[in-house]
Parts: sequence; structure tokens; C-alpha cells
Amino acid sequence: MMTTDHVAIDRSSSQLGLAEIFTKATVAVVALDSTTAAMVESVVGLYGTDVIRLKSAREYLTWKREPTNTCLLVDLELPDMSGLDLQLWLGIAAPPIIFMRQSWDITAAIRAMKAGAHEFLIKPLDPAHVFAAIHSALKCNLVRRNEWARFAALKNRLEGLSPRERQVLPLLLAGLRNKQAASHLARNQRSDCADSSWTDHAEDARPIFR
Repeated sequence: MMTTDHVAIDRSSSQLGLAEIFTKATVAVVALDSTTAAMVESVVGLYGTDVIRLKSAREYLTWKREPTNTCLLVDLELPDMSGLDLQLWLGIAAPPIIFMRQSWDITAAIRAMKAGAHEFLIKPLDPAHVFAAIHSALKCNLVRRNEWARFAALKNRLEGLSPRERQVLPLLLAGLRNKQAASHLARNQRSDCADSSWTDHAEDARPIFR
């Protein structure tokens, strides 16, 4: 089993429990055989995780909806496009992908991992490895979804700031207190006013030197 380094994410999400990760999550199994989906169902179904069986990349793209925490188990060889092509098609918005293959292919594994695959499993699948891979993938995706939600909320708050608040924010982020930031802005405004007054006087004085 080959896995990417998720140390930073694991540290930030170590407090997440199994129920929080698996409950109402979805595992989409994209494979020709029915036994893989049945095995996944037996491994994670107990926790309330939905397991969706899809036979091709086209079926997945038609089904594709991710209302819940989701990860994919994808056969590297599919009838319409390869698992790697599906991964490239989905791009950075793809949920974590766990690839499966009948035999080890170091070239395919390296390509998959470089493109962002979460793990690479060899069939016949070990239920313990499958459980660990799905647990890790769903945990990473849950953390990512939470980060996106926080980013969206922060973006909305920033867009709602008044022009004055936009001036103050960089000063506060630099470590100034509210009064210090207000004093700094007041000095800048006085300086701007003085510069403007000097410019006005200079414009008035120009005819004298003609």
C-alpha cells in the first residue's frame, strides 16, 4: 500500500472520531466487479456510510454529486477511460481518490500519486487496508471541506467591510491596537491634507512666475 504524506492534516484533525468521519459520508466505488463494492459495504456500512457502486468513469461523472463527505475507490483500468484520465478530468476539485489495480505498476502508481491520488491499493484487497485508506481519505476530505467553508465565510466577511475597515485591517494584522491604528490613519490623513493644500497653493502660484 502506497500513501501520500498527510501528517499535517492528521495532526489538525486528530480529534475527529470515527462516527464524525464515517456517518453520512459517501464512498463511490468505480469498478467493473461487484465484489469490491460489497466488501467496502461490509467494512464501512456499519458506520452509516453510503457505498455507491458505479461501473465506469462515465457513470461516475453522470452521478457526480458530493453533498456529503466523499471519497472514491477507482479501478485503474476502466472500460471508457482510465482511472488516471478520470483523475485528470476531475482536477483539483476531485474528492480523495484511492486507486486499485490487480498488480503492482510502479509507473502508474507514481503518476497517480503525483497527480494527487490519496492511496494506491493492490487487489485482492485487504479489508484492514481498505478501512484505513477510506478512513484517512474521508478525514482529509472533511478537513478540506471545513477549511473551504471557513475560507468562504472569511471571504464574505472581508467583502462586507467598509472602506474605513479595509484601511484599518492591515494595521491590526500588523499588531497595532485599535487606538494605534486610528492614530496612524489620522496622521496619514493630516499628511494627505497638507500635501493637498501645498499642491493647491503651488497651482495658484504658478501664474506669478510666468
